[in-house]
Amino acid sequence: MQGTSLARALVLGLLLVLAGPVWAKVGWAEKVKGNVSLEMIGEPPRPLLVGDAIEEKARLRTGADGEVVVHFVDEALLVIRPNSQIDVNYYRFTAGDHSSASAVRLLKGGLRFVTGLIGKLNREEVKIFTPMATIGVRGTDFDTLFLEVPRDDADAGLYTCVTEGGTVLTGENGESIEVAQGQTAFTTTADFVAKGLSKAREWGLIRPPPGLFQSGTFDGQIEELKREGLNRLQGKLTDQLPSEFRGLVPTDMLGSLFAKKKEAPKPASSRCGA
Repeated sequence: MQGTSLARALVLGLLLVLAGPVWAKVGWAEKVKGNVSLEMIGEPPRPLLVGDAIEEKARLRTGADGEVVVHFVDEALLVIRPNSQIDVNYYRFTAGDHSSASAVRLLKGGLRFVTGLIGKLNREEVKIFTPMATIGVRGTDFDTLFLEVPRDDADAGLYTCVTEGGTVLTGENGESIEVAQGQTAFTTTADFVAKGLSKAREWGLIRPPPGLFQSGTFDGQIEELKREGLNRLQGKLTDQLPSEFRGLVPTDMLGSLFAKKKEAPKPASSRCGA
């Protein structure tokens, strides 16, 4: 038992050290399809290509045929849907228990976000800002859609659906609601109601209209990307361990560190958009 506790402490300590200092490059374009542009402060927009670096303050836009997977340095994954706009406000992956933090802002359209190492070790400091609410993570894989124009079966507003883990949705009035695996939450604003864009005056958990969350070109590859990320972290951890400690750390320690807690079986179709 003592050896296991020591190994776990070594893993946590080394993972924080592996973060290193603040990176200028906070991620890269893992997958790109169609019309996607990258804009940095003081620079004109340019087409985003696979492998291009993503930095703090970057703005990413997708056209009607555009999709992109951003792979962050802490192994978090951000899938940006068509007709969307995202700002990377900040992404600080640094040594220390409470120093790593990230914030991404959804301005238009939709996204899927999969928690990385920051969300595992310092989840209170991972935020997704949207026009109507702030989303906090709980070791999470979730989708969010900002619907600016109502559909026949859906009011205009913000929708968020959790595939794995959980989120906390905090509205403009400061009220919060926890969204668990398999659940969808909705919020809107008084302005949208006044303009007739939304009939709903209250917000909370709902049953999403069919087809509201659409899986994209790259969603089927996310699980493989998550596994590759864990393997990279495991490799870095093994390389950094002093030889006298390597026998104390099981080869699958990183996987067990991030293992999901036991929970009730989820429905087979709980994937947002499935």
